[in-house]
Amino acid sequence: MHIRIPSIRSMLSSVSALTFIALSGCYTRFDPLTFKDDPQSTMMPMSDLALSTDEIYWPVIWITVAIFVLVQVLLTVAVVKFREKPGEPMPEQVHGNIKMELGWTLLPVVILVAIAFPTVTRIWEAQTAPEGEVFEIKVVGKQWWFAFEYPELGLVTANEVHLPAGRPVHLALHSGDVIHAFWIPRLGGKRDLMPGRINHIWLTADMPPDGQDSIRLEGQCAELCGDSHALMRMEAIVHTPESFDKWVAAQKQAAATPTEPLAAKGAETFLAAGCIACHSTDPSNAQAFLAPNLSHFGSRPRLAADRFENNAENLAAWLRNPQAVKPGATMPNLNLNDQQVDALVAYLHSLK
Repeated sequence: MHIRIPSIRSMLSSVSALTFIALSGCYTRFDPLTFKDDPQSTMMPMSDLALSTDEIYWPVIWITVAIFVLVQVLLTVAVVKFREKPGEPMPEQVHGNIKMELGWTLLPVVILVAIAFPTVTRIWEAQTAPEGEVFEIKVVGKQWWFAFEYPELGLVTANEVHLPAGRPVHLALHSGDVIHAFWIPRLGGKRDLMPGRINHIWLTADMPPDGQDSIRLEGQCAELCGDSHALMRMEAIVHTPESFDKWVAAQKQAAATPTEPLAAKGAETFLAAGCIACHSTDPSNAQAFLAPNLSHFGSRPRLAADRFENNAENLAAWLRNPQAVKPGATMPNLNLNDQQVDALVAYLHSLK
């Protein structure tokens, strides 16, 4: 029985359509030195750990591309050469070829072994602590935000991890509730955050681009962890050594005392409404692990675990009904009236 093969024109049309669909999901980064308005990318490494992964990734990609091209060429030749032709007899049927079968069985084994050796070596290297002094950062995953503690500095931040470029960093990862995953693509090293267990990442971030004292890199939770998993985001800010020292000095300053009447009223509301029960305005306060630390909230560009721009409108919407903004959020709806919301917005934006 002959199998009717589609025409060459119809096959080319199908291939063109599939190629267009595939390429429509690709994105060319016009400015490779910034992350603004760009998706996360693992193809632009900015640490020794990410570069190590990248050096394995690209050979594997090219091997895969070569195999794909070879298979498609052979398939196309077979389709064209053995397609049904009017008046021609059925081609001679072939039932197995020992040499070919051995070849396409052994060749993948050789390729996988060639890939496995450098891959396993890099995995061991990534799990080995570097020699010498290492800057420690404790990372705690919560539903749905990240807390970062800097033991050497006596500081705690929320949803922003600040890294000194050119200095080995140890991230000690664990969870305060369910399993999360810490992932900043350009720094590499996706790792689970698990209750009752500490995982580790060691990396040294590259220097920011020339002319910049810092660069912001987007990250997110990469493990399904509940209703607002997709909204559990963060940023890594990589500083030059001088910029990092300035950031530390600024963070150790006490939160600004509000001077404007509306902000001062907001400070009273912050205490009276119960915000102080979970949030701290002291950057060194261990209470900051209950809820995001707000000591310098007014200086942050984003809010709600990096979901919104930190402006008055977005902050007011969050204060009115956190669950409407982030489903399942543990921050309760305090049923604040408009005057209380306006005062709190003024107060929180004064904390710089």
